[in-house]
Order: sequence, then C-alpha cells, then structure tokens
Amino acid sequence: MIKEDIKQLMDLQEIDAKIFEFEQAKKKKPLELQEKEKGVTAVKEKTKTLQEDQKKIKIEIDKKDLSIKEKEEKTAKLSIQLNVTKTNKEYSTLLSEISVFKADISVLEDETLKLYSKIEDTQKQVAESAKEVEKINKEFNDFKQKIDKDMGEIEANLGELYNKRNEMTSKVPAELLSCYEKIIDNKADKKAIAQVINESCQGCFMDITPQEVNELMKGKEIIKCRSCSRILYL
Repeated sequence: MIKEDIKQLMDLQEIDAKIFEFEQAKKKKPLELQEKEKGVTAVKEKTKTLQEDQKKIKIEIDKKDLSIKEKEEKTAKLSIQLNVTKTNKEYSTLLSEISVFKADISVLEDETLKLYSKIEDTQKQVAESAKEVEKINKEFNDFKQKIDKDMGEIEANLGELYNKRNEMTSKVPAELLSCYEKIIDNKADKKAIAQVINESCQGCFMDITPQEVNELMKGKEIIKCRSCSRILYL
C-alpha cells in the first residue's frame, strides 16, 4: 500500500514539476515584454530629445537673426547720421559705433552659420532615430505577438496539467496528500519526495540511519528525512 502511495506521489510530483516550470515561464513572459518595451521607450525618448534640441537651435537662430536685423538697422541709421555730421569728433564717434555694430554682426553671423550646421546634423539624427523607432516598433509588435502566442500555449498546457493533477490527487489518501502539499509548498525546487541511495537522502544529501532504511524496506509507513522533511523512498 505504501509503495503504491509513493508511486502516486512520484507521478504527482512529476506533474507538479511541469506545472512549476510553466508557472515560472508564465511569470517571465510579461517581464520579457517589459524589457523589450523599455528598449522602445529609450529610442522614442532619444528621438524626442533630438527634436527638442532641434527646436532650441531654431529658437536660438531666430534670436540671432533678430539681433542681426536690429544691429543692421542701427548701423543704417548711424550711417545716415554719418553723412550729415558736422564735426570730426562726432564723425569719429559715429564711425566707432558703426564699427562695433559691424563687428557684432559679423560675430552673430558666424555663430548663426554654426547653428545652421548644427541643426542640419540634428535633422539627420532625428531622421535616423525616426527610422530606428519604426524598426524597433515593428520588432516589439512581432515580439508581443510571439509572447501572446507563448502565453496561450502555456495556459493551455497548465489547464491540461491541472486537470491531470486533480484526477491524481483524488486517488491519494487525504492525510498523505496534505503532508505532501505542506512539504512542496516550502521547497524552492517543488520536490516533496526524495530517493534514498547509499543511505543518503537525494533531496538534501544528508545520511539517514540504518533503522530508517529498514523501515523503508518494510514499506509499512511513510518515512520523512530528518534534515529536509522530504518523503523518502528506496
């Protein structure tokens, strides 16, 4: 009777091991999707940052263009005054002011040219990043479809396994099933029974006593490992 019970527990443990494997996979699949989604978000954020940089450069160009226009207008007014000035001192002062404005304009024009060059580079980066977004979006959608398919298969397998488990547990004595399930709930590897080889428990590899070996050979009662609490069998 005990041997039959142990055999049932071994079959049940095999089912539980598969259930555990599928449950772990079920937990991992959404995490895999989240990691993939992080990659998509990172590329989108990169594109957004480049677009914002592009706007900032454009604003800076507009500011410099406006400053150039204002200085050119002031230079034009000073040039008119220069033509009607009556004293050498006034003429010299106006000429100096015009010279300063022209120097400022020259600097601003150089800076503007550099900004135009910079904005062209940024535009290229935005275009490349946009292509990358399109590519990674497609990869993500394909990956999501695969995850959805995998999850469907996992759920189907779990459904079958849980049905088998229900059939099997209905045949195991209630007290023994309760003992088995208490053990398995506390084991990371989800193994509640362990074979004894050379007077050693294969669950924790601790030695068992000769008396316990004899009791196992008699097969009259359930023997548990004193170290790991697993149900033992020969």
